Amino acid sequence: MKLVATAALFASLCGAASAAPAEQLPFGLDALSWKMSVADAAAAFPPLRTPGRADSDAPLTDQESRIVSSYAWKSCTFRITFYFAASGLASIFLDRHSADPQCAADALAELVAHYGAAPQSGDSVLDHRGWATAGTQATFNRMAGSLEISVVQVGGKPPTVYDTF
Repeated sequence: MKLVATAALFASLCGAASAAPAEQLPFGLDALSWKMSVADAAAAFPPLRTPGRADSDAPLTDQESRIVSSYAWKSCTFRITFYFAASGLASIFLDRHSADPQCAADALAELVAHYGAAPQSGDSVLDHRGWATAGTQATFNRMAGSLEISVVQVGGKPPTVYDTF
């Protein structure tokens, strides 16, 4: 009995060690962590050193944001918007307006490596998947012609996006 319990514990530890830690951020953003200040995040991730809102498509929100308009990762080039609530880094949104199937496959593989398998909902036009850990919620949305991914701190304040029309 003791041997079976020890073997089960060892197997679970080996499985946990082979996957990326759930609270480590995916897409090469592992130097960042939830609740980091803008200054700390910029020091850890140099592309954040340029203030946001330089992008004319940046939404007007109630949170400070930083946009990296061209972030190369594997076969993808994402636009990433980072939102900082009063408590620090709270939300990250990655988007790509291209129908590149390799980028979608790489992004999905990254999320599965970090958070495990997730069932697909949708159809041939929309592939939607979601994950949740104790500290992070992530979604993957592939639509014809675009890819949108969100990685959000559980319990963090999401940005309020104001309509500018």
